[in-house]
Amino acid sequence: MKTNEVEKLLGVTKQALIYYEKEGLIHPSRLKNNYRDYSSQDIDTLKLILELRSMMISIDEIKLIFDGQLSIRDCLENKSQYFKEEKKKIKEAENKISTYTKRIRVYFQKPTSAEPFPDVKCLLYINQAFHYEDLVIKEEDILKINLSLCISKSEGPYYYSRFNMYFVYVDICTAFDTYSFQLMSNDSARMFIELLLTNNWVIEDPLNLIHLFNEYRDDRELFRYFDKHFYEWKEKYDLEIKGSISGVIKEYYLDRYQAIKTQPLPEKKPRRKLKEVIAQFFKIDK
Repeated sequence: MKTNEVEKLLGVTKQALIYYEKEGLIHPSRLKNNYRDYSSQDIDTLKLILELRSMMISIDEIKLIFDGQLSIRDCLENKSQYFKEEKKKIKEAENKISTYTKRIRVYFQKPTSAEPFPDVKCLLYINQAFHYEDLVIKEEDILKINLSLCISKSEGPYYYSRFNMYFVYVDICTAFDTYSFQLMSNDSARMFIELLLTNNWVIEDPLNLIHLFNEYRDDRELFRYFDKHFYEWKEKYDLEIKGSISGVIKEYYLDRYQAIKTQPLPEKKPRRKLKEVIAQFFKIDK
């Protein structure tokens, strides 16, 4: 069988055939015109080589198999164990990457403001630098600050708030890294925007959030505006929904309401309040 026929039969390239021949794995004969002629045994050998290569068996390992120094089963079992160990390493690396790149949910505070959110994670701006736990981002290192929006659940004192499902994303970009935060209240967003307006940082704000937070001081009005435009923005700017909006409502509101509903409470106020909140999900004008 000629080279071009083997290529079509096995889906292998001419370069691969020449390589396997140089490695001594196949031994095609030569015709009078010096063209290679592959025997049926060569074809069977090539089929085995390709099958083994599809399982990521190396050429050196295939040579050991052909020389009788390694059985195919032992080789595959070794390879399987190797894959398990590599998957574990990859998973560990993925977890480290996920932890490192995870967007941090914070409240933003000015150093002069009273502390409205005790015992929660806060991003602070003190002495021309952002501070979060041990992280310090100096003002002179900031190249730009990006603003965006997402749909997510709220937490803390606003956990069941109907008008707290849209959150501002902040990416503080330096030459060394990008630090990503999610501001967990509209008050935090407004304080952060006030800070932006008093500095000369480069700001990327494609949704015009700075203007919107200044124009809509009432959270309900701001929510309605976001509610009206979010899906248009999502398509254009690839905004994030942490789960579908119905999923956010169901998981963080309806399911929790059902759990509360079936449990005796010392007072009815929390349950009544949550019921009122849920009712508003279906009354809001889109």
